[in-house]
Amino acid sequence: MKLSAWRTAFKSFVDERVTIDSWLLEKPDTYDIAVGFLPPLRDMDFTRRDSGEVKLRATQDFIISQRHPSVSYNELPVDIIEGYYSTLAIAFVATYQDIDADLYELSFNQVEQPISITEISEDNNDWIVDIKWSLRIEVNVEPEIGAIIQPFDLRQITAHIWRDNLEDGLSDGVSDTALRRLDFTKIWNYTTVNGRSQQTL
Repeated sequence: MKLSAWRTAFKSFVDERVTIDSWLLEKPDTYDIAVGFLPPLRDMDFTRRDSGEVKLRATQDFIISQRHPSVSYNELPVDIIEGYYSTLAIAFVATYQDIDADLYELSFNQVEQPISITEISEDNNDWIVDIKWSLRIEVNVEPEIGAIIQPFDLRQITAHIWRDNLEDGLSDGVSDTALRRLDFTKIWNYTTVNGRSQQTL
């Protein structure tokens, strides 16, 4: 897949399973009911596989923030929030290739506190619940423009040897184009085919 398509594919995968009101790169000052934060990939490492494809290993952090206004702490639907987290975690593990067929591995980095609750207004009992994932992905990627140059096996090399006719009589290694004449008469061909040399006139 082209890496520019990753974010769209990831968001579509999540949107099909849970409700996200908007997607952002970082947290704003105000919140909708459910906001998804998808920062840029980090810890990116590109390697070439034996098949010739290019593999990207990277970490994708992902946060969903839910706003719960006008409820006390004890009234927060923690069981539903935990189920929400579990639903997406299971989807990531079981059906991650629905994101893209080129995604061939997805695992979880440890997050110390995957569900955190913050009160943003003491007077109004206004709460923000952050649900966090840190995903380690391995995906086959291709250039945004052009194509990957495929490796090749060396099958044949052909070299020609030419006779150099010098008539200037110089031995100082300095070329004299006015007196130097090359007749470019081919003497030998050397061809290497599958590691075996062949000599022809």
